Amino acid sequence: MAKMRPYFVKQGDYLESIADCYGFDPEEVWADKKNEKLRKKRKNPNILYPGMSCSYRTRKLRNAPSRLGQRIPTWLRRSW
Repeated sequence: MAKMRPYFVKQGDYLESIADCYGFDPEEVWADKKNEKLRKKRKNPNILYPGMSCSYRTRKLRNAPSRLGQRIPTWLRRSW
């Protein structure tokens, strides 16, 4: 099972943006037992304040080759 990691919210963050950055499912994270305190404080996952913390599960990354021959996580690649 994947390990839970804390994330401390910064100005302008919301759950979808954090999920996009770290490659996790926002609904799964919001529903996780470790985030129960956060759910009680904030009914809407899109309204988070700086300094709040939420926990997300790390996952094994699938690697894909980059243009320079280095390997980068697939979820970090962007189509430009």
